[in-house]
Amino acid sequence: MDATSDRESDLLDLTAVRLAHLGQLDDTVLARSLRRLLDEADRPQDAIAGFQSAL
Repeated sequence: MDATSDRESDLLDLTAVRLAHLGQLDDTVLARSLRRLLDEADRPQDAIAGFQSAL
């Protein structure tokens, strides 16, 4: 019994599922979101921030 087993949650337990396998799901909202995350993870981009001040 682990420390989190006494808590209830409506979230799915995906700890035993590989993220790469989730990306192969049919065309669902979850699958599209996961594919986007996997794609962005494969192509990391630099963070860009800007600030402009004028009076």
